[in-house]
Formats: sequence, C-alpha cells, structure tokens
Amino acid sequence: MKVEESDLVMDLKGKILDDNKKQMPNTKVSLLNDKGETILIDTTDETGKFTFKKLAVLKDYTLQLDQEDERLKKMEQVYIATEEEKIVHALVKDFKNGFQYKILASEPSPLKQIHVDDPWLDV
Repeated sequence: MKVEESDLVMDLKGKILDDNKKQMPNTKVSLLNDKGETILIDTTDETGKFTFKKLAVLKDYTLQLDQEDERLKKMEQVYIATEEEKIVHALVKDFKNGFQYKILASEPSPLKQIHVDDPWLDV
C-alpha cells in the first residue's frame, strides 16, 4: 500500500494546565492557521483536555487560549501538556496575543498524532 502525503492527517491532542500545573477545565482553545486566522475552537473538558481532528499534516498552526478568560487574566504562565500531563511547553503571557503555542509542520511534537485518512481502512 502506497501512502501519499495528502492522505495523511493529524490530530492535535493535549491538556492545558494552570500556573500550579493543575488541569484547566472549560478553557477555550482556538486553532489558528499560518495567517493568524481562527479555523477551529474547542473547549477543554473536565480534565483540561482539548482535541483538534483531521488537520493537514504539512501546515503550521498556533494554539491560542481565550484572552477574555478571567482565570487566565490573573496568570503570567500556563502549561501545555500531553494527555498524560507530561509538560510540553510553558506558555508565558504576551500582552498583545495572550497565551500562544506554535506547532510547526517541520518539527516533531508529542501533541501530534498522524494517521492515514482512509474510510475503508479499519485500524
């Protein structure tokens, strides 16, 4: 079976942790494209988990947290972590853009789960 790059899709999954490394439920997470445009929005579940599914693998994305969230306004730093709560990166507040994390196509990330988008394939 030959797989083309265009057949590959990526899921981004992770958790948002507060400045004390505690789970942040009900936090709005926006996914921005390389032009800074919001393309998807998710709200973290009770464990702080967010998920974006079936994204193009060869594109750059930015995760941005809700700047209007009162909890985030009081924090200078939060964490982005894997589903197992292994910290991937500490996010420091930028007063213009709030909390952001860039996910580059060219770099590996434990938040990326790449797979083949084939409705006929049962895996």
